[in-house]
Amino acid sequence: MDTFTSVLSPGTKQASDILRSFYIMTGVGAFIFFTVAGLVAYVSIRFRRREGREPRQFTENVRLEVLWISIPVLIVTGLLVVTFWVMARVNPPVFGKKPDLTVTAHQWWWELHYSPSGVTAANEIHLPVGKRLLLRFKSADVIHGFWVPSFGQKIDIIPGHPNYLWLTITRPGIYLGA
Repeated sequence: MDTFTSVLSPGTKQASDILRSFYIMTGVGAFIFFTVAGLVAYVSIRFRRREGREPRQFTENVRLEVLWISIPVLIVTGLLVVTFWVMARVNPPVFGKKPDLTVTAHQWWWELHYSPSGVTAANEIHLPVGKRLLLRFKSADVIHGFWVPSFGQKIDIIPGHPNYLWLTITRPGIYLGA
């Protein structure tokens, strides 16, 4: 059986959505970087200082000002829409749904209670492939962190504040926590 430990190797539908948004944002950032770097290089060469001649100065170009304000606003708005879309798909509201698995963090170990079957286990989680699951996390003592890189999300588990995580495993394997 394959072992997965990387955020670039998603094992859940939610991690795939997160990774897709990462690629979109990285692509937009790279496009902006190379566009700005190219324009800086072009302007530096094209309008370099020449002896005895001052570059032409201009002010109050309303079209240009509107353009370089509206383009960043449109880019940020687009990235915000992508972010909200991914957040809604990855972590929808629980609305009182009973969790399929309750994970209780103890110092140095994890207690797992599978709600449908009533089975309680320790430290090793077994989840079915292709089924949408709701996991509930709570702490018995101190603040804990739950992160399986291939699941995409890191959950902070704080005493007295339960957290929830939706998962749909997409391929069988062994997913190691970090």
